[in-house]
Amino acid sequence: MVMAFIILISLSTNYSLLIFEIYQFLYEVGYGSSKGIIGVTQPRRVVVLATAKRVAYELGLHLGKEVGFQVRYDKKIGESCSILSMTDRILLQEVQVNIFHISL
Repeated sequence: MVMAFIILISLSTNYSLLIFEIYQFLYEVGYGSSKGIIGVTQPRRVVVLATAKRVAYELGLHLGKEVGFQVRYDKKIGESCSILSMTDRILLQEVQVNIFHISL
């Protein structure tokens, strides 16, 4: 089985308006639904929570359902989560765990 992954890395200052525009564009063209999940990483847990709330507000979605967040000791991810805000550490842990479940 061959699996394809699309990875887009965008660097900007913390809490930049560019961040919200990119996630809104990706969500509106269909990413985050059948095409996987949109991952948002931030270095600090406070910024993760603020970003998740802001993205949910900007897109008119519900925090904890379509927009989720995960930090070291707290997470709120719904079944229909399309956009996940997380710390850099959480992303690295997910990659380490899931890399072994990929068949090439």
